[in-house]
Amino acid sequence: EEAISMDAWVPEAHVIHACDAILTTFRDFGARSGRQKCRMMWLMKDMGLENFRDEVAKRMPGGKLETEGTDLVDSTHKRRDYHGVHKQKQEGLNYVGMNVPAGRIQAKDMFEMATLADAYGTGEVRLTVEQNY
Repeated sequence: EEAISMDAWVPEAHVIHACDAILTTFRDFGARSGRQKCRMMWLMKDMGLENFRDEVAKRMPGGKLETEGTDLVDSTHKRRDYHGVHKQKQEGLNYVGMNVPAGRIQAKDMFEMATLADAYGTGEVRLTVEQNY
């Protein structure tokens, strides 16, 4: 199952507080009966999302948790997650999506990509304006 949104936004200054609030809520309310039940997912199921969120909010500075607001991510974008190896439309072909931190790549890394492209593909490396999208 995918992650469940808490509808929360935490400013940078309160990230540590939010982590502490989530962890202490888990500590105080989580099951201790066995390793299989001592998981966040079971606490969320037992408490319910709203109760969990309310408990976390109580532990935040000011006793509240801001909502996440409007989602600005375009969910219709078809290539949202392209990291890793993926099949192409053409039968028997694949592509590899990878992260290029800050859009910068060193020459030795480019040579390594070229070597891999020669060994496992057509020797072709393509870049896109969507890198690190």
